[in-house]
Amino acid sequence: MHLPWIVFGLLILGLLVVIFVYRKNKKIPTNYRAWFIIGITWIPLGIATKNYAFLAIGVVFMVLGLKHRDKWKETSWSGLSPAEKNVKIALISVGLLLLLAGLWMVYKSA
Repeated sequence: MHLPWIVFGLLILGLLVVIFVYRKNKKIPTNYRAWFIIGITWIPLGIATKNYAFLAIGVVFMVLGLKHRDKWKETSWSGLSPAEKNVKIALISVGLLLLLAGLWMVYKSA
């Protein structure tokens, strides 16, 4: 029943990210550390749900992240402008609200 609203919210969030990223017109380097983190997150998810596609993709992400370990960058908010910090805070807040809404819906449906 509420699934269309969740999908709509995720699409809006994705659109905001795309607009923010491409508005700058500069090439963003690949974040291999993020690929590694996504990989180590998807591996147990694939095992727990018996969805071996997640497991395989997680292994690929983890291996690619480890292969390019020398290109990992430490992330810091100190080099961001106040506008970029506000956008990051807004995106994190929207993501947390969507997570809480999803958890609430799971709780209500049980």
